[in-house]
Amino acid sequence: MAGEGGHTHYMAATGAGAGTALIATGLHAVGYLAMTAFIAVLVFEKLGVGILRRAWINLDLIWAAALMATGTMTLML
Repeated sequence: MAGEGGHTHYMAATGAGAGTALIATGLHAVGYLAMTAFIAVLVFEKLGVGILRRAWINLDLIWAAALMATGTMTLML
C-alpha cells in the first residue's frame, strides 16, 4: 500500500507509557515555575513593589472570567 500512494506516516511514540507522560508533565511544571520565578525576580529588581501599588490589576475578576469562559467552551464541546 505504501507504493500505491497510501499514507505511510506513523506516530513514532505510540508505545509511550504513563512514566513518559509523568516525566513530561514534571518537566513542564518545573520549567513553568522557573520562568515564573525569573519574571517575578526581574520585576521586583527592576520595577520594585511600587509598580504594584500604582498599576494594580484586579486579577480575581480576570481569573473568574477566564474560568467561566473555559467552562462555557467545555460545555459547548
